[in-house]
Amino acid sequence: MWQSSLIHCREPEVLLEERLKKLRKSRCFTQQRISELLGIDRSSYSYYETGKTRPSIKMLIKLSCIYQVSIDYLVGNRQDENDRND
Repeated sequence: MWQSSLIHCREPEVLLEERLKKLRKSRCFTQQRISELLGIDRSSYSYYETGKTRPSIKMLIKLSCIYQVSIDYLVGNRQDENDRND
C-alpha cells in the first residue's frame, strides 16, 4: 500500500539548504544566533546551509519553530511559508 503513495512523491523544487539560508537572512539572524537557539556549534549549522549535512528530525522541528514555518516548507514540499498546515 505505501509503495503506491511513493509514486505521487516528487523531488522538492527548492533545496533545504536554500530555504534555511533564505529564512535566516530574511529574519536578520546570524548563523551564530541560530546555532545558539538550536544548541549546536555554528559550524554544524553552517553545514546545514551548505548541504554538507542534513538536520535530524529533531533539528527540523526546532528550525520550523524558530522560523515559524512548517517542516514541509523547509524541505521543499510546500511553496508558501505561511502555509503551516498544523
